[in-house]
Amino acid sequence: MKAFDNEIAGVLTNLGAGDIVETIMINLWNLQVVVPAIGTISATVKSIISIAGKKYEWSDDAPNIAPYGMLVGQEIASFELTDPYVLRMNLKSGDYVEFYSDESQYEAVVIHMGMKDGCIVMEIF
Repeated sequence: MKAFDNEIAGVLTNLGAGDIVETIMINLWNLQVVVPAIGTISATVKSIISIAGKKYEWSDDAPNIAPYGMLVGQEIASFELTDPYVLRMNLKSGDYVEFYSDESQYEAVVIHMGMKDGCIVMEIF
């Protein structure tokens, strides 16, 4: 949908650093990461996962045999933008998850941060 803004990595780091990856959900249409202090981060276009130094790609047309379960329970170190279209979640183990956005009419990454004052809080890229 659009590039990530400069603030999102800092906001997510402030919310999620020290918390754990609670759930990984993989579907044909998205990959979701649940972090209790943040909420759900959903990638619908592409995600790169690095586990124990090996990289795996998830996209809606590229199923794979990545050991996603190895990310569950890992502690988050930080978030960073490695590119205007790539948001990386760094884990303390050295593993990471990259969420890719793009310039299109559809959402590529949705960050659902729950409710605040009776309103749903989301960032859509």
